[in-house]
Amino acid sequence: MSVTPAARRLLVIWIIEICEAIYALPETLFLCINLLDRYLTSAEAEVRPAGKQPIQVVGLACLLIAAKFEEIHPISVRVLAQITNGEFTTKQITQAERTILHKLEYMVSIFPNPYNFLRRCSLADLLDVNTRNLCKYLMEMALIDERFMTMAPSLIAAAAMHFSRSIYEKPQWTPVMHLYSGYAVSALQPCIRLFCRFLADKHSEGYQTLYRKYGRVRYSRVSLKLEKWLETQRTKRYQAVMSHRQQQQQQQQAAAAAAAAAAAAAAATAMTDNSARTQGRSEDLGNYSFADTSQSLELMVLDPPRYHTAVAVAVGQSH
Repeated sequence: MSVTPAARRLLVIWIIEICEAIYALPETLFLCINLLDRYLTSAEAEVRPAGKQPIQVVGLACLLIAAKFEEIHPISVRVLAQITNGEFTTKQITQAERTILHKLEYMVSIFPNPYNFLRRCSLADLLDVNTRNLCKYLMEMALIDERFMTMAPSLIAAAAMHFSRSIYEKPQWTPVMHLYSGYAVSALQPCIRLFCRFLADKHSEGYQTLYRKYGRVRYSRVSLKLEKWLETQRTKRYQAVMSHRQQQQQQQQAAAAAAAAAAAAAAATAMTDNSARTQGRSEDLGNYSFADTSQSLELMVLDPPRYHTAVAVAVGQSH
């Protein structure tokens, strides 16, 4: 059975919620999704996933395998079955577990995930708890969104680290970070763009799930802090546009005063033309959108000073 991107997205969101409920380690979650994607892309899964079992059972089985590998006290199959309120039995989960392990030839953790690479990137910069939690917030976005599946785990980790450091206004990407991550800033931009697009879609179930999760004290409320940062940037954006509008008005007033000193006929003509230009510009500014888009968010993160300059320039060019 082929799994659609939408079905996979819902399954990953469900697994994230389960991991949060059972206080699973981040390593368990990332390994679980790694196993899930590897199995779902296998030929056997395309034909008959886990012995005719529903896709949710495949997710539970992957979580069980990951917990056994990563946790000191892994969750039992009985508890996993209870979480589903009896919808799935322990026999179904263990049967799916055997099928998955056989298909993957028991190679559980030979493929690294973004969380593994974040540890290496951290060697270049000792991350504080806020920055680390924000990195995990972003990397879990990559678990949900299938567009990240074609990106290397090391790239996702490096992009999350650069994004998080930008939010907390830390020094930019240094040669040491380039060395440990293996990426220059230019190579991180495609991944950062996807982070921005995910954040721009605030009504998606994936965004809401992670926003609630990382809004808790145990995660330093980083989702709330990120939202506050975005609101601050929107305010600066508004102020930049209003400042540009004020400059335009001052220029128009100066032009009108100069025109008034000319001959009566010429002054009347000049004032008429100036009035028409003023009306047109007011309409343009009135239609200017202050809504936060993924494109503006990208520039906010990648180059904040250039972002504020670009806002004023963009408004000026629209006339």
